[in-house]
Amino acid sequence: MAQNWYKEAEKALEPGDSIQKSYPGRLSGGSGYLIISNKRLMFQNVKGFLSKKYNLTMNVPLEGISKVDVTEGNAIEIDAADKKYVVNPDEVPARIILKSITEAKG
Repeated sequence: MAQNWYKEAEKALEPGDSIQKSYPGRLSGGSGYLIISNKRLMFQNVKGFLSKKYNLTMNVPLEGISKVDVTEGNAIEIDAADKKYVVNPDEVPARIILKSITEAKG
């Protein structure tokens, strides 16, 4: 059974788009999940303990990403259009996530 954050993220997908992978982490101080679909990169922020609230704080088409790199501190820097995102993975090394993003971009 899919988690609620996963169901909320699916609502942001376009026809023909599907979630390929997800990784727990932090973006701009908020905890949640970095989500890689076949068309986009998203971050679903999850707040609350008993009553969860979900907010899509990043939603970038893969073709809009100009650069993805791993920092020395095991963070992932994503340059997209005029914005830079820094995702700090919780459980998986950043280089593995970088490989997943690179594969999704083709």
